[in-house]
Amino acid sequence: MTPAARLLALQCALRADHHGQIRLPHGFLRGMRLHGRAELWLELEHAGWLHRLSRRCSPVQAQLLDAAVLHQAPGRTARIRAAQWSLRPAPLAASPGLPCALRLTALALAAHSTAGAGGGELDALTRQCGQPPQQLEDLLDQLVRARLVTAWRHHHDSGEVRWELPAHSPPSEDAAREAGA
Repeated sequence: MTPAARLLALQCALRADHHGQIRLPHGFLRGMRLHGRAELWLELEHAGWLHRLSRRCSPVQAQLLDAAVLHQAPGRTARIRAAQWSLRPAPLAASPGLPCALRLTALALAAHSTAGAGGGELDALTRQCGQPPQQLEDLLDQLVRARLVTAWRHHHDSGEVRWELPAHSPPSEDAAREAGA
């Protein structure tokens, strides 16, 4: 799945009701910079992950088909909080103007970060980001240029990737544009 489809799938999974039904207004999709991206919905349908209930424009309605998502343990309130956090994952809150691959990578790193640093196995991160190792390394470099990550290192002997986070406020819009270039 593409990074944009993965971001959309995550929001669908976290915002679905107890019957697995999703209703996303276009304003929400516009805020995510995914408005009008019909190919993403087709990608999720083709993967057998969801089925759109109608092809109407507003709001987008769909039914989740993934059994694991339908039997989530956290309650709806906790999932809604997680969905909101995933849009601006502290401490790596990436601008919605950044490419989806960078936003998804920032989200994966934020989920594995505590107290100004983080780490995870390269294999797990490549799976979560939907990128091969070489592409993930390029995305990590771009996150450094965007000042979302201070530094990162791949420990080849253990297969682990470690990163450090800046101790200051989120990056400026100029830094975000620089990373997307």
